[in-house]
Amino acid sequence: MAISVQAVPLHAVVRALRPRQWLKNVLVGAAPLAAGVVARPDVLWRVALLFCLLCAVSGAGYLVNDIRDVDYDRQHPEKRLRPIASGAVSIRYAGIMASALVCASFTLAFIIFGLNLLIGLIAYIAISMSYSFGIKNVAGVEMLFVAMGFVIRAVLGGMGTNTRLSAWFLVFIGVAALLVVVGKRQSELARLDVGGQAAAVPARTALRSYSSRYLQGLAWLSAVVAVGAYVMWAVTRGVLDDEPVLLIASSIPLAASVRRYLRLIAAGKAETPEEALIADRFIVFTFAMWFALFAAAVALGS
Repeated sequence: MAISVQAVPLHAVVRALRPRQWLKNVLVGAAPLAAGVVARPDVLWRVALLFCLLCAVSGAGYLVNDIRDVDYDRQHPEKRLRPIASGAVSIRYAGIMASALVCASFTLAFIIFGLNLLIGLIAYIAISMSYSFGIKNVAGVEMLFVAMGFVIRAVLGGMGTNTRLSAWFLVFIGVAALLVVVGKRQSELARLDVGGQAAAVPARTALRSYSSRYLQGLAWLSAVVAVGAYVMWAVTRGVLDDEPVLLIASSIPLAASVRRYLRLIAAGKAETPEEALIADRFIVFTFAMWFALFAAAVALGS
């Protein structure tokens, strides 16, 4: 049976790909940005293309995830409005679109960047699919898999632009990602338990294995390790470039942002991390300070 294009509105298709989540894919620019070469034309076009490839692949991953979770989403007060759960995009159409996006991305990755990056992209989609097909239900491991997705984004950016990534910088990215995931789980858990009684919202399986105390402790541990890893990277990079002051100083507003985010987690306001971060003026201000110091240090050290 042919798929009717008219039956699948364009806005529903776009929403099903979750474009708001594509912001995570800017991590492909982390390696060249930290190396101070991201503005070079020969690097910039590679970063832009890698960003597009990851948006396509991650969009396919979200489609598969929503197909797998369609029954759960239909019982959720908010997720039931997602295009697949609501029926705006059929399961069959979503499956075909996911396959097409993955095939096109793999082909372009191999032609333009070569076999190594193709293998990296396959590893990324393998982690994404593993998460959707069962890992999401394994407490602890599911959070690590989400964090691994962030690290692979940064690694792909380094591979695609021939830029070396510091081990400390990768640790910072991975643990900072874990902090975001832990905050999301903490907020989901807080929402699930209101006034001592379980809310009438279906919970992800792994969430039942967590306690607020465990997640809060893990959030603090992740925050300390993330800031510590960033400081170690800043010291190492600063010494090599003989421009340590600005880069090390950038850890101060970064630490302030992380501390503020810990407060949002404790208050159960981090269920949608991207919205929580953008809505908090203090985090926006301190992040802007961090980026200004970081950019200036990298520019002077390059």
